Amino acid sequence: MKFLWPRLRPFASDGLANPAPTRWLPQAMAHPALFYGFMYGASAHIQATQGFPDGGDSPDVLISRAEAITQLNKDIRDPKRASLDETILAVLCMAANGVTPPKRKTAIVPTQSGLRTLQSLDTYATLSTVPVHAKGLAALVDLRGGLENLKLDGLAETLSL
Repeated sequence: MKFLWPRLRPFASDGLANPAPTRWLPQAMAHPALFYGFMYGASAHIQATQGFPDGGDSPDVLISRAEAITQLNKDIRDPKRASLDETILAVLCMAANGVTPPKRKTAIVPTQSGLRTLQSLDTYATLSTVPVHAKGLAALVDLRGGLENLKLDGLAETLSL
């Protein structure tokens, strides 16, 4: 969970720094779409911070993206699973972690600034929103009845960012 939204939400409702390791990761073990969504997000974050091989996506990004989409398609076809918090979170992983190679070969990053990685903004500046997944995410939240009906700790707050 170190590579997927490590500092996105400062405090959980119980004061923990990030709900992902304690609340979201256990859910991913029971929901394959969420598991592969996390793997895709982590792979995208690693690629965004460590570079793009030959200007394209790494095998980890390609494999985890394909598997996440396969699992999400299964969930979305099942009316009981389509609007689960875990499905919505998996779609969020896909929507928020579009991998776009940087326009320049090397990033210009100050080496001494205490702000250079503030809230991982250096990584998020490299990632982009994937419009088709963002549209699907909005539709699933609407199907669920809005953010107020999401129960998974931190999910509604993360979506509202």
